[in-house]
Amino acid sequence: MDGRTNREVRWGIVIIVVVLAMAFGFFHETRAQSESASQRLVVVIPEILRLRVDQSDVEFVHQTMEENYLYPVDNQIQDISVFSNMEREWVLQLRTEANGDLEWSTDGMTWHSATNGHGTVTVGKQTKGWQNHRVYLRLRATRSERTRVHVAYELTAVGDR
Repeated sequence: MDGRTNREVRWGIVIIVVVLAMAFGFFHETRAQSESASQRLVVVIPEILRLRVDQSDVEFVHQTMEENYLYPVDNQIQDISVFSNMEREWVLQLRTEANGDLEWSTDGMTWHSATNGHGTVTVGKQTKGWQNHRVYLRLRATRSERTRVHVAYELTAVGDR
C-alpha cells in the first residue's frame, strides 16, 4: 500500500470509531434517561354496545293459502347488526304489540312465538366488528287483509363489569 491509501484507511477507522463512540454515548444516555423517568400508562377503553336495524314497521299480506299465516310484503327480512367490544354477554330481544300472533325465526324454518310481546332472538359476546343477524317474520292470520305491525329490537348487556 502506498502512503495515501494508508492515510485514507486510518482516517476511515478514526471516523468509524468516533461515530460508534457517539452512538454508544447517545444510546446509553437515552436509556438512562428513560429508566429514570419511566411512568406507568393505563389505557381504559369504554364498553360499546350498539344496535342497527333497517326498519321497524313491517307490512303483512296473505300471499298463499298455506298454513293460515300472513307474510311480510315482498318477503321482507329484517337485517339487524350488533357491535360489541364487551367481554360481558348481551341479549338481543324482539318486542311487538302483536303479542302471540307474531312469530319470528333466525333461519326461516324454526319459528318462535313472540309470547307476551317479546322473544329472545340471540345472545352473544364480543363481535369483533358489526355482526349481522337476519330475522324472518310471519303473522298468524286472524284477518285476510293487509296489516302493519311495529317490531322493535332491544339490546341489553347482562352481568357485572
